[in-house]
Amino acid sequence: MKQLLTHALLCLIVSFCTYFNVLAAESGWEQKTGYKYQKLLIKDLVSLHLSPNNDSIFTYNKDGFLRIWDFESGGLLDSVDFTDKTTLFPPNLFQFSSDGKTAVVSYYRIDTVGTYSEFNLTKARIVIFDISSKLILKKGYLDLNIISSIYSNEYIHGYIPIYNFIYEKKLLLINSGIRTFQSFGAAAEADITGYLGIIENKNDTFQIKKQIHIGETTDYLFINDSLLLISSSYYHQVYYYKSGYADKYQTLYSIKKQDLIKDSSTYLIYSRTERDGRDVPDYLKISRIFTTSMKDTILYKNNFKYFYFDLGTNTIIPNLTISFPNTLIFDRVIEGIYDTKDVLVQCQDSVFYFNNIQTTNRIDSIISPIGVDSFFIAKNNKSLIAYNSSGEIVVLPIGHITAVSESNTSESTNPISISPNPTSTYFTISGLLGATSVNIVNSLGMEILKQQVNTPQLYLDATGYANGVYFVRFQTSAGLVSKKFVVYR
Repeated sequence: MKQLLTHALLCLIVSFCTYFNVLAAESGWEQKTGYKYQKLLIKDLVSLHLSPNNDSIFTYNKDGFLRIWDFESGGLLDSVDFTDKTTLFPPNLFQFSSDGKTAVVSYYRIDTVGTYSEFNLTKARIVIFDISSKLILKKGYLDLNIISSIYSNEYIHGYIPIYNFIYEKKLLLINSGIRTFQSFGAAAEADITGYLGIIENKNDTFQIKKQIHIGETTDYLFINDSLLLISSSYYHQVYYYKSGYADKYQTLYSIKKQDLIKDSSTYLIYSRTERDGRDVPDYLKISRIFTTSMKDTILYKNNFKYFYFDLGTNTIIPNLTISFPNTLIFDRVIEGIYDTKDVLVQCQDSVFYFNNIQTTNRIDSIISPIGVDSFFIAKNNKSLIAYNSSGEIVVLPIGHITAVSESNTSESTNPISISPNPTSTYFTISGLLGATSVNIVNSLGMEILKQQVNTPQLYLDATGYANGVYFVRFQTSAGLVSKKFVVYR
Protein backbone atom coordinates (compact mmCIF):
# COMPACT_ATOMS: atom_id res chain seq x y z
CA MET A 1 0.00 0.00 0.00
CA LYS A 2 2.81 2.34 0.95
CA GLN A 3 4.56 1.57 -2.34
CA LEU A 4 1.39 2.34 -4.26
CA LEU A 5 0.99 5.70 -2.52
CA THR A 6 4.63 6.50 -3.17
CA HIS A 7 4.25 5.58 -6.83
CA ALA A 8 1.09 7.68 -7.18
CA LEU A 9 2.80 10.63 -5.52
CA LEU A 10 5.77 10.33 -7.87
CA CYS A 11 3.47 10.21 -10.88
CA LEU A 12 1.68 13.30 -9.63
CA ILE A 13 4.96 15.13 -9.12
CA VAL A 14 6.16 14.14 -12.58
CA SER A 15 2.88 15.30 -14.10
CA PHE A 16 3.10 18.67 -12.40
CA CYS A 17 6.76 19.04 -13.35
CA THR A 18 5.98 18.14 -16.94
CA TYR A 19 3.13 20.64 -17.05
CA PHE A 20 5.17 23.48 -15.65
CA ASN A 21 8.09 22.58 -17.88
CA VAL A 22 5.71 22.88 -20.83
CA LEU A 23 4.67 26.31 -19.63
CA ALA A 24 8.27 27.33 -19.08
CA ALA A 25 9.13 26.15 -22.57
CA GLU A 26 6.78 28.73 -24.08
CA SER A 27 9.64 30.90 -25.23
CA GLY A 28 7.71 33.84 -26.63
CA TRP A 29 7.63 35.31 -30.12
CA GLU A 30 9.76 34.11 -32.97
CA GLN A 31 10.79 37.14 -35.00
CA LYS A 32 10.04 36.30 -38.62
CA THR A 33 10.51 38.49 -41.67
CA GLY A 34 7.89 41.18 -41.22
CA TYR A 35 5.92 39.64 -38.35
CA LYS A 36 5.99 37.82 -34.99
CA TYR A 37 5.01 34.16 -34.62
CA GLN A 38 4.38 31.69 -31.84
CA LYS A 39 3.09 28.13 -31.76
CA LEU A 40 1.61 27.38 -28.35
CA LEU A 41 2.55 24.03 -26.87
CA ILE A 42 -0.87 23.72 -25.29
CA LYS A 43 -3.18 22.99 -28.25
CA ASP A 44 -6.91 23.45 -28.86
CA LEU A 45 -6.94 27.24 -28.61
CA VAL A 46 -10.57 28.33 -28.20
CA SER A 47 -10.42 32.12 -27.92
CA LEU A 48 -8.02 35.05 -27.69
CA HIS A 49 -8.43 38.62 -26.50
CA LEU A 50 -6.35 41.69 -25.78
CA SER A 51 -6.09 43.52 -22.49
CA PRO A 52 -7.70 46.99 -22.42
CA ASN A 53 -4.28 48.67 -22.49
CA ASN A 54 -2.91 46.31 -25.19
CA ASP A 55 0.02 45.13 -23.05
CA SER A 56 -1.21 41.52 -22.64
CA ILE A 57 -2.84 38.77 -24.66
CA PHE A 58 -5.37 36.43 -23.01
CA THR A 59 -5.88 32.94 -24.39
CA TYR A 60 -8.28 30.21 -23.37
CA ASN A 61 -7.75 26.55 -24.26
CA LYS A 62 -9.92 23.47 -23.95
CA ASP A 63 -7.80 22.32 -21.01
CA GLY A 64 -9.66 24.89 -18.87
CA PHE A 65 -6.78 27.36 -18.39
CA LEU A 66 -6.81 31.08 -19.03
CA ARG A 67 -3.26 32.17 -19.92
CA ILE A 68 -1.86 35.68 -19.87
CA TRP A 69 0.96 36.55 -22.30
CA ASP A 70 3.16 39.61 -22.61
CA PHE A 71 2.27 41.40 -25.82
CA GLU A 72 5.79 42.62 -26.60
CA SER A 73 7.79 39.48 -25.82
CA GLY A 74 5.10 36.82 -26.21
CA GLY A 75 6.25 35.23 -22.95
CA LEU A 76 3.85 33.55 -20.55
CA LEU A 77 3.09 35.78 -17.54
CA ASP A 78 0.48 33.80 -15.63
CA SER A 79 -2.31 31.23 -15.88
CA VAL A 80 -5.65 30.67 -14.14
CA ASP A 81 -7.27 27.24 -13.79
CA PHE A 82 -11.04 27.29 -14.42
CA THR A 83 -11.47 23.55 -14.07
CA ASP A 84 -14.45 22.66 -11.91
CA LYS A 85 -12.87 21.26 -8.74
CA THR A 86 -15.81 18.95 -8.06
CA THR A 87 -16.01 17.34 -11.50
CA LEU A 88 -12.46 18.04 -12.73
CA PHE A 89 -13.97 19.17 -16.04
CA PRO A 90 -13.22 22.46 -17.80
CA PRO A 91 -16.03 24.99 -18.40
CA ASN A 92 -18.54 24.25 -21.13
CA LEU A 93 -18.37 27.87 -22.23
CA PHE A 94 -15.79 30.61 -21.83
CA GLN A 95 -16.30 34.04 -23.37
CA PHE A 96 -14.41 37.33 -23.07
CA SER A 97 -16.27 40.62 -22.85
CA SER A 98 -15.56 42.94 -25.78
CA ASP A 99 -13.46 45.30 -23.63
CA GLY A 100 -11.26 42.43 -22.43
CA LYS A 101 -11.82 43.28 -18.75
CA THR A 102 -13.96 40.31 -17.79
CA ALA A 103 -14.76 36.77 -18.82
CA VAL A 104 -17.99 34.85 -18.38
CA VAL A 105 -17.53 31.19 -17.52
CA SER A 106 -20.31 28.62 -17.34
CA TYR A 107 -20.69 25.00 -16.32
CA TYR A 108 -23.71 22.81 -17.03
CA ARG A 109 -24.47 19.12 -16.77
CA ILE A 110 -25.18 16.84 -19.71
CA ASP A 111 -27.42 13.88 -19.04
CA THR A 112 -27.84 10.89 -21.36
CA VAL A 113 -31.29 9.35 -21.60
CA GLY A 114 -31.41 6.01 -23.39
CA THR A 115 -29.70 6.22 -26.74
CA TYR A 116 -30.29 9.94 -27.06
CA SER A 117 -28.30 12.75 -25.50
CA GLU A 118 -30.42 15.24 -23.65
CA PHE A 119 -29.12 18.37 -21.97
CA ASN A 120 -30.08 19.04 -18.39
CA LEU A 121 -29.86 22.80 -17.89
CA THR A 122 -31.74 23.01 -14.65
CA LYS A 123 -28.74 24.33 -12.75
CA ALA A 124 -26.04 25.96 -14.81
CA ARG A 125 -23.32 27.62 -12.76
CA ILE A 126 -22.08 30.97 -14.08
CA VAL A 127 -18.95 32.84 -12.99
CA ILE A 128 -17.96 36.38 -13.98
CA PHE A 129 -14.20 36.75 -13.67
CA ASP A 130 -12.24 40.02 -13.50
CA ILE A 131 -9.07 39.42 -15.51
CA SER A 132 -6.91 42.24 -14.12
CA SER A 133 -7.49 41.40 -10.45
CA LYS A 134 -8.00 37.65 -11.05
CA LEU A 135 -11.03 37.75 -8.80
CA ILE A 136 -14.52 36.39 -9.27
CA LEU A 137 -16.89 39.35 -9.43
CA LYS A 138 -20.11 37.38 -9.45
CA LYS A 139 -21.14 33.79 -9.32
CA GLY A 140 -24.30 31.82 -9.03
CA TYR A 141 -26.74 29.41 -10.57
CA LEU A 142 -29.39 30.05 -13.15
CA ASP A 143 -32.33 28.00 -14.31
CA LEU A 144 -31.80 28.10 -18.06
CA ASN A 145 -34.95 26.13 -18.72
CA ILE A 146 -36.79 29.40 -18.21
CA ILE A 147 -34.93 30.94 -21.07
CA SER A 148 -34.70 27.96 -23.36
CA SER A 149 -38.38 27.06 -23.01
CA ILE A 150 -37.73 23.37 -23.51
CA TYR A 151 -40.70 21.55 -24.92
CA SER A 152 -42.42 18.85 -22.91
CA ASN A 153 -43.35 16.19 -25.41
CA GLU A 154 -43.12 12.44 -25.15
CA TYR A 155 -41.96 12.26 -28.77
CA ILE A 156 -38.88 14.39 -28.22
CA HIS A 157 -35.76 12.38 -28.90
CA GLY A 158 -33.37 15.09 -27.80
CA TYR A 159 -32.85 18.79 -27.49
CA ILE A 160 -29.71 20.86 -27.88
CA PRO A 161 -29.28 24.26 -26.23
CA ILE A 162 -27.65 26.97 -28.26
CA TYR A 163 -26.47 29.77 -26.07
CA ASN A 164 -23.56 31.98 -25.11
CA PHE A 165 -22.89 34.46 -22.35
CA ILE A 166 -22.09 38.11 -22.91
CA TYR A 167 -21.10 40.43 -20.07
CA GLU A 168 -21.51 44.02 -21.24
CA LYS A 169 -22.52 47.42 -19.83
CA LYS A 170 -22.96 45.98 -16.34
CA LEU A 171 -25.48 43.53 -17.71
CA LEU A 172 -25.21 39.82 -18.26
CA LEU A 173 -26.89 38.86 -21.50
CA ILE A 174 -27.61 35.24 -22.24
CA ASN A 175 -28.25 34.53 -25.88
CA SER A 176 -29.94 31.16 -25.80
CA GLY A 177 -31.81 28.92 -28.15
CA ILE A 178 -33.20 25.45 -28.34
CA ARG A 179 -33.17 22.96 -31.19
CA THR A 180 -35.61 20.08 -30.75
CA PHE A 181 -35.79 16.77 -32.58
CA GLN A 182 -39.13 14.98 -32.63
CA SER A 183 -40.43 11.86 -34.31
CA PHE A 184 -43.92 11.35 -35.65
CA GLY A 185 -43.72 8.16 -37.62
CA ALA A 186 -42.19 9.07 -40.94
CA ALA A 187 -41.62 12.71 -40.02
CA ALA A 188 -39.09 14.55 -37.93
CA GLU A 189 -39.15 18.15 -36.79
CA ALA A 190 -36.24 20.48 -36.22
CA ASP A 191 -37.11 23.75 -34.55
CA ILE A 192 -34.97 26.67 -33.43
CA THR A 193 -36.25 29.28 -31.04
CA GLY A 194 -34.17 31.90 -29.30
CA TYR A 195 -34.27 34.20 -26.31
CA LEU A 196 -32.19 37.02 -24.99
CA GLY A 197 -32.08 36.92 -21.22
CA ILE A 198 -31.06 40.09 -19.34
CA ILE A 199 -29.63 38.91 -16.05
CA GLU A 200 -28.75 40.52 -12.72
CA ASN A 201 -26.95 38.97 -9.77
CA LYS A 202 -28.24 39.14 -6.20
CA ASN A 203 -26.68 37.25 -3.31
CA ASP A 204 -24.75 34.97 -5.68
CA THR A 205 -27.92 34.06 -7.51
CA PHE A 206 -28.57 35.11 -11.08
CA GLN A 207 -32.07 36.31 -11.77
CA ILE A 208 -33.71 37.01 -15.11
CA LYS A 209 -34.79 40.66 -15.29
CA LYS A 210 -36.23 40.35 -18.76
CA GLN A 211 -36.61 37.73 -21.44
CA ILE A 212 -36.87 38.76 -25.11
CA HIS A 213 -37.98 36.30 -27.76
CA ILE A 214 -35.72 36.95 -30.76
CA GLY A 215 -35.46 33.76 -32.75
CA GLU A 216 -31.90 32.61 -33.40
CA THR A 217 -29.67 35.62 -32.63
CA THR A 218 -26.64 36.09 -34.83
CA ASP A 219 -25.29 39.41 -33.53
CA TYR A 220 -26.00 42.40 -31.28
CA LEU A 221 -24.86 45.98 -30.67
CA PHE A 222 -25.18 48.43 -27.80
CA ILE A 223 -26.21 51.92 -28.91
CA ASN A 224 -26.04 54.76 -26.39
CA ASP A 225 -25.87 52.26 -23.52
CA SER A 226 -29.57 51.59 -23.72
CA LEU A 227 -30.52 50.40 -27.18
CA LEU A 228 -29.77 46.91 -28.32
CA LEU A 229 -29.76 46.00 -32.00
CA ILE A 230 -30.36 42.38 -32.74
CA SER A 231 -29.79 40.60 -36.02
CA SER A 232 -31.69 37.33 -36.06
CA SER A 233 -32.97 34.48 -38.21
CA TYR A 234 -35.52 31.73 -37.62
CA TYR A 235 -35.71 28.23 -39.05
CA HIS A 236 -38.43 25.61 -38.81
CA GLN A 237 -38.86 22.42 -40.78
CA VAL A 238 -40.96 19.27 -40.94
CA TYR A 239 -39.20 16.70 -43.09
CA TYR A 240 -40.70 13.46 -44.42
CA TYR A 241 -38.06 10.80 -44.82
CA LYS A 242 -40.01 8.62 -47.24
CA SER A 243 -40.64 11.34 -49.82
CA GLY A 244 -37.60 13.48 -49.06
CA TYR A 245 -39.86 16.55 -49.05
CA ALA A 246 -39.97 19.39 -46.53
CA ASP A 247 -43.58 20.61 -46.30
CA LYS A 248 -42.88 23.44 -43.86
CA TYR A 249 -39.94 25.76 -44.13
CA GLN A 250 -39.76 29.26 -42.65
CA THR A 251 -37.01 31.86 -42.56
CA LEU A 252 -36.85 35.20 -40.81
CA TYR A 253 -34.25 37.94 -41.24
CA SER A 254 -34.48 41.04 -39.10
CA ILE A 255 -32.78 43.84 -37.23
CA LYS A 256 -34.67 44.62 -34.08
CA LYS A 257 -34.04 47.68 -31.89
CA GLN A 258 -34.73 47.00 -28.22
CA ASP A 259 -34.93 49.91 -25.80
CA LEU A 260 -33.77 48.42 -22.50
CA ILE A 261 -34.95 51.44 -20.48
CA LYS A 262 -38.40 52.01 -21.97
CA ASP A 263 -38.89 48.28 -22.47
CA SER A 264 -40.04 48.69 -26.04
CA SER A 265 -38.91 47.27 -29.37
CA THR A 266 -39.06 48.16 -33.05
CA TYR A 267 -38.17 46.17 -36.15
CA LEU A 268 -35.85 48.18 -38.40
CA ILE A 269 -35.68 45.40 -40.99
CA TYR A 270 -38.07 42.47 -41.15
CA SER A 271 -38.47 39.81 -43.82
CA ARG A 272 -40.19 36.46 -43.48
CA THR A 273 -40.92 33.71 -45.96
CA GLU A 274 -42.58 30.30 -45.78
CA ARG A 275 -39.94 28.86 -48.12
CA ASP A 276 -36.20 28.29 -47.86
CA GLY A 277 -35.23 31.93 -48.19
CA ARG A 278 -35.26 32.10 -52.00
CA ASP A 279 -38.12 34.61 -51.75
CA VAL A 280 -35.98 36.93 -49.61
CA PRO A 281 -33.77 39.44 -51.45
CA ASP A 282 -30.04 38.90 -50.85
CA TYR A 283 -29.65 42.31 -49.23
CA LEU A 284 -32.03 41.22 -46.43
CA LYS A 285 -30.20 37.99 -45.52
CA ILE A 286 -28.53 39.48 -42.45
CA SER A 287 -25.84 37.67 -40.47
CA ARG A 288 -23.80 40.38 -38.62
CA ILE A 289 -23.95 44.09 -37.76
CA PHE A 290 -21.16 46.61 -37.08
CA THR A 291 -20.85 50.19 -35.84
CA THR A 292 -19.02 52.78 -37.95
CA SER A 293 -17.63 56.30 -37.55
CA MET A 294 -20.39 57.65 -39.79
CA LYS A 295 -23.20 59.31 -37.80
CA ASP A 296 -26.28 57.11 -37.29
CA THR A 297 -24.85 54.55 -39.70
CA ILE A 298 -24.18 50.85 -39.17
CA LEU A 299 -22.97 48.12 -41.50
CA TYR A 300 -24.77 44.83 -41.78
CA LYS A 301 -23.48 41.72 -43.50
CA ASN A 302 -25.41 39.49 -45.86
CA ASN A 303 -24.25 36.56 -47.96
CA PHE A 304 -22.12 38.58 -50.39
CA LYS A 305 -21.83 42.21 -49.28
CA TYR A 306 -21.89 44.73 -46.45
CA PHE A 307 -24.79 47.18 -46.60
CA TYR A 308 -25.05 50.62 -44.99
CA PHE A 309 -28.08 51.30 -42.80
CA ASP A 310 -29.19 54.75 -41.57
CA LEU A 311 -30.54 54.53 -38.01
CA GLY A 312 -31.94 58.07 -38.27
CA THR A 313 -34.28 57.25 -41.13
CA ASN A 314 -34.39 53.44 -40.64
CA THR A 315 -33.51 52.86 -44.27
CA ILE A 316 -30.80 51.14 -46.28
CA ILE A 317 -28.45 53.73 -47.80
CA PRO A 318 -28.57 53.24 -51.59
CA ASN A 319 -25.47 52.77 -53.74
CA LEU A 320 -23.17 52.13 -50.75
CA THR A 321 -21.84 48.58 -50.37
CA ILE A 322 -18.59 46.73 -49.73
CA SER A 323 -18.22 43.40 -51.50
CA PHE A 324 -16.51 40.21 -50.39
CA PRO A 325 -13.15 39.50 -52.04
CA ASN A 326 -14.53 36.24 -53.46
CA THR A 327 -18.30 35.79 -53.45
CA LEU A 328 -18.01 32.11 -54.33
CA ILE A 329 -16.72 31.27 -50.82
CA PHE A 330 -18.64 33.85 -48.80
CA ASP A 331 -19.05 31.48 -45.89
CA ARG A 332 -15.34 31.71 -45.14
CA VAL A 333 -15.18 35.45 -44.48
CA ILE A 334 -14.46 36.76 -40.99
CA GLU A 335 -14.09 40.45 -40.26
CA GLY A 336 -13.49 43.27 -37.83
CA ILE A 337 -13.48 47.09 -37.81
CA TYR A 338 -10.63 49.32 -36.68
CA ASP A 339 -9.01 52.75 -37.11
CA THR A 340 -11.74 54.69 -35.28
CA LYS A 341 -14.27 52.53 -37.10
CA ASP A 342 -13.21 53.81 -40.52
CA VAL A 343 -11.71 50.58 -41.85
CA LEU A 344 -13.41 47.23 -42.41
CA VAL A 345 -10.99 44.29 -42.33
CA GLN A 346 -12.06 41.10 -44.12
CA CYS A 347 -10.20 37.81 -43.88
CA GLN A 348 -10.82 35.26 -46.60
CA ASP A 349 -8.61 32.23 -47.24
CA SER A 350 -5.98 33.66 -44.85
CA VAL A 351 -5.68 36.96 -46.73
CA PHE A 352 -6.62 40.20 -44.95
CA TYR A 353 -8.35 42.87 -47.04
CA PHE A 354 -8.64 46.46 -45.77
CA ASN A 355 -11.56 48.61 -46.95
CA ASN A 356 -12.25 52.31 -46.41
CA ILE A 357 -15.77 52.49 -44.94
CA GLN A 358 -16.19 56.15 -45.93
CA THR A 359 -15.39 55.58 -49.61
CA THR A 360 -15.94 51.77 -49.87
CA ASN A 361 -12.51 51.52 -51.63
CA ARG A 362 -10.11 48.62 -51.13
CA ILE A 363 -7.04 50.08 -49.36
CA ASP A 364 -4.58 47.23 -49.03
CA SER A 365 -4.22 43.54 -48.32
CA ILE A 366 -1.89 41.32 -46.30
CA ILE A 367 -1.21 37.63 -46.73
CA SER A 368 -1.35 35.77 -43.42
CA PRO A 369 1.48 33.28 -42.82
CA ILE A 370 -0.94 30.99 -40.94
CA GLY A 371 -4.47 29.71 -41.36
CA VAL A 372 -6.83 32.11 -39.60
CA ASP A 373 -9.78 31.18 -37.39
CA SER A 374 -10.17 34.64 -35.85
CA PHE A 375 -8.29 37.90 -35.35
CA PHE A 376 -8.16 41.15 -33.36
CA ILE A 377 -6.95 44.65 -34.09
CA ALA A 378 -4.92 46.26 -31.32
CA LYS A 379 -6.47 49.55 -30.23
CA ASN A 380 -3.35 51.46 -31.19
CA ASN A 381 -4.12 50.35 -34.77
CA LYS A 382 -0.53 49.23 -35.29
CA SER A 383 -0.93 45.47 -34.99
CA LEU A 384 -3.26 42.71 -36.12
CA ILE A 385 -3.25 39.52 -34.03
CA ALA A 386 -4.48 36.40 -35.80
CA TYR A 387 -4.76 32.85 -34.47
CA ASN A 388 -6.13 29.40 -35.14
CA SER A 389 -7.31 26.43 -33.07
CA SER A 390 -3.93 24.68 -33.48
CA GLY A 391 -2.38 27.31 -31.22
CA GLU A 392 -0.61 29.37 -33.89
CA ILE A 393 -0.55 33.11 -33.20
CA VAL A 394 0.92 35.88 -35.36
CA VAL A 395 1.29 39.62 -34.80
CA LEU A 396 1.20 41.47 -38.13
CA PRO A 397 2.23 45.14 -38.37
CA ILE A 398 -0.48 47.28 -39.98
CA GLY A 399 0.58 50.76 -38.90
CA HIS A 400 1.35 51.65 -42.53
CA ILE A 401 -2.23 50.95 -43.58
CA THR A 402 -4.39 54.09 -43.52
CA ALA A 403 -7.78 54.99 -44.84
CA VAL A 404 -6.65 56.28 -48.25
CA SER A 405 -7.28 55.18 -51.81
CA GLU A 406 -5.03 52.52 -53.26
CA SER A 407 -3.90 54.89 -56.01
CA ASN A 408 -0.74 56.86 -55.23
CA THR A 409 0.00 60.00 -57.26
CA SER A 410 3.68 59.93 -56.29
CA GLU A 411 4.06 56.85 -58.47
CA SER A 412 3.42 58.86 -61.65
CA THR A 413 7.16 59.34 -62.06
CA ASN A 414 7.96 55.71 -61.23
CA PRO A 415 9.71 54.06 -64.20
CA ILE A 416 8.12 50.65 -63.47
CA SER A 417 4.84 49.69 -65.07
CA ILE A 418 3.02 46.41 -64.39
CA SER A 419 0.35 45.04 -66.67
CA PRO A 420 -2.24 43.81 -66.00
CA ASN A 421 -2.63 45.19 -62.48
CA PRO A 422 -4.46 43.57 -60.68
CA THR A 423 -3.44 40.27 -62.21
CA SER A 424 -4.68 36.72 -61.74
CA THR A 425 -2.22 34.78 -63.90
CA TYR A 426 0.67 36.20 -65.92
CA PHE A 427 1.93 39.78 -65.78
CA THR A 428 4.60 41.93 -67.45
CA ILE A 429 7.03 44.28 -65.66
CA SER A 430 8.35 47.11 -67.81
CA GLY A 431 10.79 49.95 -67.11
CA LEU A 432 13.66 47.83 -65.78
CA LEU A 433 16.45 49.84 -67.43
CA GLY A 434 19.64 49.60 -65.44
CA ALA A 435 18.40 46.70 -63.30
CA THR A 436 20.39 43.47 -63.04
CA SER A 437 17.99 41.71 -60.68
CA VAL A 438 14.44 42.22 -59.43
CA ASN A 439 12.92 41.25 -56.08
CA ILE A 440 9.23 40.59 -55.47
CA VAL A 441 8.11 40.79 -51.84
CA ASN A 442 4.69 40.51 -50.21
CA SER A 443 3.10 43.09 -47.92
CA LEU A 444 4.96 41.62 -44.92
CA GLY A 445 8.35 42.12 -46.58
CA MET A 446 8.86 38.39 -47.26
CA GLU A 447 10.78 37.70 -50.47
CA ILE A 448 8.68 35.77 -52.97
CA LEU A 449 10.98 35.89 -55.98
CA LYS A 450 14.46 37.07 -56.93
CA GLN A 451 14.90 37.19 -60.70
CA GLN A 452 17.99 38.09 -62.75
CA VAL A 453 17.23 40.40 -65.71
CA ASN A 454 19.14 41.69 -68.72
CA THR A 455 16.25 43.29 -70.61
CA PRO A 456 13.98 46.25 -69.77
CA GLN A 457 10.95 43.95 -69.66
CA LEU A 458 10.14 40.81 -67.66
CA TYR A 459 7.27 38.33 -68.14
CA LEU A 460 6.28 36.40 -64.97
CA ASP A 461 3.74 33.82 -63.78
CA ALA A 462 1.59 34.74 -60.73
CA THR A 463 -0.61 31.65 -60.67
CA GLY A 464 1.20 30.37 -57.59
CA TYR A 465 0.79 33.64 -55.67
CA ALA A 466 -1.88 34.01 -53.01
CA ASN A 467 -4.33 36.90 -53.29
CA GLY A 468 -2.84 40.08 -51.88
CA VAL A 469 -0.54 43.06 -52.38
CA TYR A 470 3.04 42.62 -53.67
CA PHE A 471 5.94 44.94 -54.48
CA VAL A 472 8.43 44.82 -57.36
CA ARG A 473 11.74 46.31 -56.24
CA PHE A 474 15.17 46.90 -57.74
CA GLN A 475 18.12 49.15 -56.93
CA THR A 476 19.38 51.91 -59.25
CA SER A 477 22.02 54.61 -58.93
CA ALA A 478 19.23 56.98 -57.91
CA GLY A 479 18.04 54.66 -55.14
CA LEU A 480 15.45 51.95 -54.54
CA VAL A 481 12.65 51.73 -57.09
CA SER A 482 9.41 50.07 -55.95
CA LYS A 483 6.03 49.42 -57.53
CA LYS A 484 2.93 47.88 -55.97
CA PHE A 485 0.75 45.34 -57.74
CA VAL A 486 -2.20 43.17 -56.70
CA VAL A 487 -2.94 39.49 -57.26
CA TYR A 488 -6.66 38.88 -57.23
CA ARG A 489 -8.74 36.03 -58.57
